[in-house]
Amino acid sequence: MESVSSITPAKALGIGMVLFPLQIRILAIFIACINLIATASLRTQESIVALVLALLIFAIPARS
Repeated sequence: MESVSSITPAKALGIGMVLFPLQIRILAIFIACINLIATASLRTQESIVALVLALLIFAIPARS
């Protein structure tokens, strides 16, 4: 328990991003979003913004 309480916010975010793909349903939707971003006719900056927004949206836990 002591190691959990000493985790920095950056490490917690990293652990969360690593564990994120374990949720298969969300992963399938996320891959569809990434595919849509990749196939859209966007400039590099727009693609980066879209990717960051997708990551932020999918990083927020949804309660079902």
